[in-house]
Amino acid sequence: NVRVEVYDIRGRRMALLADRDFAPGEHGLVWAGRDTDGGAAPSGQYFFRIEAGGEVLIRKALLLK
Repeated sequence: NVRVEVYDIRGRRMALLADRDFAPGEHGLVWAGRDTDGGAAPSGQYFFRIEAGGEVLIRKALLLK
């Protein structure tokens, strides 16, 4: 199972991009810059939390408009 979430700088969850099984191999996900309610997220720094295979990775991203 793979879970990918987007958090803002304050630690609030902005979006859940994936929470499902993926076949082995490379995959891509796109965040449209929207929060869980569908509203536009403001420009700023965000963190992607990726959980898969018992491991957790955190990656930073910058949303510019």
